[in-house]
Amino acid sequence: MLNIVTAFRVKNKGVMELLTLMATLKVKTGKEAEVAAICAQLAKEVLAKEKDCLMYIPHVVKNDPTEIVFFEKYKDKEAFKVHGRSAYFQAAAQKFEELLESKIQVKFLEEV
Repeated sequence: MLNIVTAFRVKNKGVMELLTLMATLKVKTGKEAEVAAICAQLAKEVLAKEKDCLMYIPHVVKNDPTEIVFFEKYKDKEAFKVHGRSAYFQAAAQKFEELLESKIQVKFLEEV
């Protein structure tokens, strides 16, 4: 059985570049549960509405509940742009403005 990475990597005899990233949120103390709930709801919406988003998983860091890390994988750059423009992402981002210590830190990853 093909895994999801293999299934999307090969396209028309060429290699399709998936876009993978890690987004880190630093939450204000006392706002952890509220941000976690927003993240969980956002993940449900993204996976239900964005067919080209292949993975969108929020995690709370075990020893630091004020840090949430998303692992995200998109079919391509356009799928990532669609995600960023979505009304539900924009609504979550607006809520995060008052709930986070700093801006969301995004690292784009390259598979080895």
